[in-house]
Amino acid sequence: MNEKLKEIIEILKQRINLKIAAGCAGLLFLIIGGIVWVSRPNPKITLAAKEVMSVAEEIRKFYRNRPGYWGLNTESVLKNNLLPASFIQNGKPVNALGKNILIGQGAEGNLVMPGARSFDIVFADLDKKECEQLAEFQFTENQSLGLLSITIINNGQQTEFSWGGENKLPITAENARRYCGKQTSLLWTFE
Repeated sequence: MNEKLKEIIEILKQRINLKIAAGCAGLLFLIIGGIVWVSRPNPKITLAAKEVMSVAEEIRKFYRNRPGYWGLNTESVLKNNLLPASFIQNGKPVNALGKNILIGQGAEGNLVMPGARSFDIVFADLDKKECEQLAEFQFTENQSLGLLSITIINNGQQTEFSWGGENKLPITAENARRYCGKQTSLLWTFE
C-alpha cells in the first residue's frame, strides 16, 4: 500500500510540475508579447518619416536643373504643387501626425536665399515620444544620401547631428531621449 501511495504522489507531483511549467511558459509568452507590442513602431511615425523623404525628393527633382534652392519656402512648395493633396489641410502642409510641415531655411522655414545649396524640412510641435521615434528612425542608405543633418530643437536649444560630426548620425535612442522634450521641433537638412 505504501508503494501505491508513493506512486500516486509521484504522479501528482509530475502533473503539478507540468502545470507550473505550462503556467510559467504562458506568463513568459505574455510578457514577451507585451514588450513587443509596446516597443513596436507607431505606424504614423513610420509614415511621417517616409513623408520627410518623399517631400525632400520632390523638392530635389523640382530644383534639379537650378543652381540652388533660391526662393524655396513652404509657400513656394504649395504654389508649385510639390506636395500630394493628402498633405494639405486648410491650405497648410501637415504630416501624418497632424503637425505642420515647414519648408525652407531654418526652424521657421524662411525663404532660401540665392546660392544656398541646402534646404530644411521642419516638423514642429512634436511631443517627446514623437520626437524620439522620428529622431531615431533608421532611413535606408539610399534615402540618407541627400541628408546632411538632423537638428533637434528643444526649448530654444539646438542640437545638430551630422555624418561624422561631433553628434553623429544616425541618432541613437539614448540621444533622442536626452534631447527631445515635451514640445520639440525636428529639422532635416538636405542638399
